[in-house]
Amino acid sequence: MSRQNLPHRPALPALVTSSEPPSKSDQSPTQHGQTRHDDLSVQTPGEPQELIRVLDVHAGEEETVTCTLRIVSLASPEPYETLSYVWGNGPKCKTIHITNRNDIDVTQGLYDALVRLRYSSGSRMLWIDQCCIEQENAAEKTHQVRLMTKIYKLCTQCVIWFGEIPRPIREESAQGTFDMITLLAQSYWASSSPPSTPPPILAPPSVSTRALVDTAYDAFCVFIKNPWWRRIWTVQEAVLPPTLVLHWGPLSIPWSTVVAAARAGWFDWPSPIDSFDMQDFKPIVMGLDLTKEGETPLEILHRWRYRDALDARDKVYALGGLFDPEDTIPSIANCDYSVDVATLYANVTRDLIEWDQGLEYLVGMKMQRDPGLPSWAIDFRRCGTVNDGYAWWDPSFRYDWFDACAEVDLSEGMIRCDGRLLSLRGVKVGVVKRVGTARICDEVDDIEYEELVTQMRGWKNLLSECLSNEPADEMYPCKESEESEESEETYQEAFFRTVIGDLVTDEAPERRATDEDVQLVAEFAEEEDMDSEVVYSLRCMLMNHTFFMTSEGHMGIGPTDTKTGDEIWILAGGNVPFILRPTSVDEETHSPGSVHAGEHSLVGGAHLHGFMDGEAHELMSHELAEVHLH
Repeated sequence: MSRQNLPHRPALPALVTSSEPPSKSDQSPTQHGQTRHDDLSVQTPGEPQELIRVLDVHAGEEETVTCTLRIVSLASPEPYETLSYVWGNGPKCKTIHITNRNDIDVTQGLYDALVRLRYSSGSRMLWIDQCCIEQENAAEKTHQVRLMTKIYKLCTQCVIWFGEIPRPIREESAQGTFDMITLLAQSYWASSSPPSTPPPILAPPSVSTRALVDTAYDAFCVFIKNPWWRRIWTVQEAVLPPTLVLHWGPLSIPWSTVVAAARAGWFDWPSPIDSFDMQDFKPIVMGLDLTKEGETPLEILHRWRYRDALDARDKVYALGGLFDPEDTIPSIANCDYSVDVATLYANVTRDLIEWDQGLEYLVGMKMQRDPGLPSWAIDFRRCGTVNDGYAWWDPSFRYDWFDACAEVDLSEGMIRCDGRLLSLRGVKVGVVKRVGTARICDEVDDIEYEELVTQMRGWKNLLSECLSNEPADEMYPCKESEESEESEETYQEAFFRTVIGDLVTDEAPERRATDEDVQLVAEFAEEEDMDSEVVYSLRCMLMNHTFFMTSEGHMGIGPTDTKTGDEIWILAGGNVPFILRPTSVDEETHSPGSVHAGEHSLVGGAHLHGFMDGEAHELMSHELAEVHLH
């Protein structure tokens, strides 16, 4: 994409929000009538009603913040705004005065927001979770969280509060950041509008010199590191409302401008604004845009699991409102805070499997997980950064390219799930005999040629050791799949196909590997060609996985914690094979005990060469066995 210039404009639009209210909001809360304490319950006997509290923030200039709480019905709500902000871990050190109830202690961040956002005349109606939900009332909290989708969808706008501009960043520098974001957004909008050749960019005064650009960029770096970007509740708060505006101290900018700037973030900019590196800005904004366009429940849960939550249950509850109404996940929709974390995560994983009628939810690396969880349950707490997403995204992208189970549906194999025990059906196709060395890294894109070649050669040496008594041209044991006739290939050819997972990928899979691609892999080991089409495929499979050989002579790639003695199974409903570990578990108590047939823990999804395209179809048709995952 080439850089597009901006059309000339006389001046940048004002970015500071007016302190005056809209004309329709110029009302006193007393016009709605004083509400008695007894009238402020949002939980009513009998049929549940969609009642919420709202906060009328009174006008004022003094230090004291005065508000009135009222009840409104979401069935016919008055116009109200929502507030999106970070609670933080600090104490509730400030007090806001409530005219018709006890005063409320709030955090410094919320107090600062109310001082900034209140009008100079008239009141402003806001829904704020910290004030409008009794946080110590678990039943009320559950009830109100279930309504949050409607609360955010029905508001007139959501106000995002980034807090005060922190020292030593000056307001002028923060203004430069917003001006730059606006410039980038206008460039994006201009790129799809006439004229075809826009006039040159005219930098506003706030970023007109290199020195000003540098200070604006310092402010920009603080802006993208704001804790709002890491709080999990702010995802739905940014996705569900019809419009949003972002406030940072006295400044504000429309959210639509921020999104447009992120879309324009790949452009190369001329001096003096070329120092604005958008690499970190683009993914955190565009991720929200992708979710707004629509994603599956699993995609949403995995995309945002890196965000922080004070309560680990909110790793799933905070995202339930983003699901399509037809994609009901009962354990999330119930939003029951009396359920412990381990049980909740197991229930969510089970519900996802039942909703999708497939086992994609069991793929992905499980190097870090809470030992209190069942081995098959997704640990939504475990994800360090946005870029750690490949730990699930890459195997998920690969999943649909294969059909290991030969289209045998999960409905033919799933027996039961009682909370900690997931019972499936499938066939065992191998036992791990030898395991290679795993190379664990945080960023696969940073891996250089030498590391890739060293890892590949180490695995190839293991293959050679396993074949030490076999002819050099020994053929790989292949079976005929339902879709193709049995093909002959040497172990070496099978190895080169295996180390790219039989796919050519570039962020996402592009095609199944051809003979020409296999030859590129062979040449890569001899020629330092980091521009080869197979480099990304090699990075994804050689890093954060391990190579293994089975007792039956097959090769594969699996999770880093694969061990000798692990079993490879094709499970009904599974597009890829799975590595299962026989375990000693008491059937009644699920505690350590004697070994029972079919008792296993899940290690993870795997690539087993020769079993990815339904080659086990005859076994799947006649010899399904029960397997119980703990």
